[in-house]
Amino acid sequence: MSKFLFVALLFTATHSHSQKSQEEEQDFKFKRITIGTRFLAFISNYGEKSELEVDNPYDFTDGTKLTGLNISVNYNIINGLSVGVGSGIEKFTQPNFNYVPLYTRIALNGGVERSSFHTELQIGGHFTNSSKRGGFHRFLLGYRFRVYKTVFSDVSIIYTYQNLEQSFDNSQRLYDTYNFENVGLSVGIDIN
Repeated sequence: MSKFLFVALLFTATHSHSQKSQEEEQDFKFKRITIGTRFLAFISNYGEKSELEVDNPYDFTDGTKLTGLNISVNYNIINGLSVGVGSGIEKFTQPNFNYVPLYTRIALNGGVERSSFHTELQIGGHFTNSSKRGGFHRFLLGYRFRVYKTVFSDVSIIYTYQNLEQSFDNSQRLYDTYNFENVGLSVGIDIN
């Protein structure tokens, strides 16, 4: 949790330094509804380990990797502040399975006028079937820049904390929860 607070404090300190460049002085129309897509990659797990044996196919290990591609639909409350919902497809390597995340998000950046720092909070869950489910929260901090007119891209550091509940047939243990905590890289594209 202290890592999350550090990242939030870092964003607060740096967000106010966003400035317009001369080539960005053009006027672009503010739109209420926008679409975004995001690729994310986490290299390895450093979260808690399960108490089960290492050969369990549903156990996270030090080599667990997470990648994904998500899309979101967002509503701009004001220029630079948006809320939205997102989903996509993500994959763990150990345990090896795909899942569908469903989350709400809130993002703060420089809006349609300028390049700026970008921060985002995502809270949601992931689902495959009744035996593999869980929740997550993610925090992103990065830099957002104009690619073309109202198309922006951002490169962010992303922190995730999520869990996986695995159901067992053994009546003595109905489920076990595994935690995945990691910092990775994320690249996003927003069409304003």
